[in-house]
Amino acid sequence: MVLHGFGSEAIATFNDMRHAGIEPDEVSFISVLSACVHSGLVDEGLRFFNIMRYECKIEPKLEHYVCMVNLLSRSGSLSKAYRFIEMMPIAPNSTIWRALLSSCRIHHDVKFAEKVAEHLFELEPENKGSYLLLANVYAEAEKWEEVKKLRDKIRVKNNQGCSWIEIKGKVNIFTAAGNAHPQAKKIESLLKKLRLKMEEEGHCPKIRYALIDEDEMENEVALCGHSEQLAMAFGILSLPRGKTVIQVTKNLRVCSECHEMAKFISRKARKEILLRDSNRFHHFKDGHCSCRGFW
Repeated sequence: MVLHGFGSEAIATFNDMRHAGIEPDEVSFISVLSACVHSGLVDEGLRFFNIMRYECKIEPKLEHYVCMVNLLSRSGSLSKAYRFIEMMPIAPNSTIWRALLSSCRIHHDVKFAEKVAEHLFELEPENKGSYLLLANVYAEAEKWEEVKKLRDKIRVKNNQGCSWIEIKGKVNIFTAAGNAHPQAKKIESLLKKLRLKMEEEGHCPKIRYALIDEDEMENEVALCGHSEQLAMAFGILSLPRGKTVIQVTKNLRVCSECHEMAKFISRKARKEILLRDSNRFHHFKDGHCSCRGFW
């Protein structure tokens, strides 16, 4: 339930468990707090956190604090999340700060992201993922010089992500540089047509998520390079007749551009798309996603 975004259903199950006389433990609270995070249920999450501490007398661990930072920051309360971290009785680790930095990207707060990133760089100076997160924030703000500096520093490669889809018992793997696939031309042609239709309907491609400048690469090539888009397009071309569900798995978190593309495909191609990224499941149907923007 948690990873599928069924927050209300998870809360109902948690309450039923308590009514049946089963006392929740610390793992139960991690589950219900995670459900609140993935569904944007801020008030409910705060209530369960207090129930854990004051009614059930369970001392929160780092996992619970990560949930709370995610809950507050994803809803846009970045300063509140920062103060929450400062008031924690235990030292925050890199996971805590990374959760807050990810939300800075979602809410386009460059200054706050830089402040949070300093904590991450101090804790894990060699972790490329932290620099990449900050680069995404800069890309959101179209601060290409800062993006370039970070890319030069960590030498980020664009083919780290991969997605895969199973068709007729065969697993097809796509990377960002997916032009090695036998149907690469057909896939790229379909994606180009879909992007044109998106633009005609007023959807502007979010090239900033590609972390590139126009001088580095042609925009259309960059947009075509997201591995989950390649897998989804291949699914449309290859699904057996009568089958309407496309199932794709990605090793990294889905980016906002591909998230918008999946919503568009589900409506335009009349397909249901089940995308499992590194964070959760996304169910796309009729132009909507089960995550409702919380992922």
